[in-house]
Amino acid sequence: MISLYPNAFDNLNNMGVITRAIKNQLISINVTDLREYGEGSYKQVDDLPYGGGSGMLLKPEPIFNAFESIQKFDNTITLLMTPQGKVLKAK
Repeated sequence: MISLYPNAFDNLNNMGVITRAIKNQLISINVTDLREYGEGSYKQVDDLPYGGGSGMLLKPEPIFNAFESIQKFDNTITLLMTPQGKVLKAK
């Protein structure tokens, strides 16, 4: 998992079903701090908005570099959440 707030996910280890899955070694959750891959002395990860909208945008370079740094395994799945993506639904 890549996040600007990796400490926010510390509580995942204390949440019922997730806790049991971690203890039974069915899943593992690894959080990567996006800020470590930021640019410049301030480790900047955000960019200027464009198109007249409000809010901030994340630069693609830190996201790409963080993703590339993660060790990949054959039995894993990668989800990239984007506004353009399809809605995930339970089957």
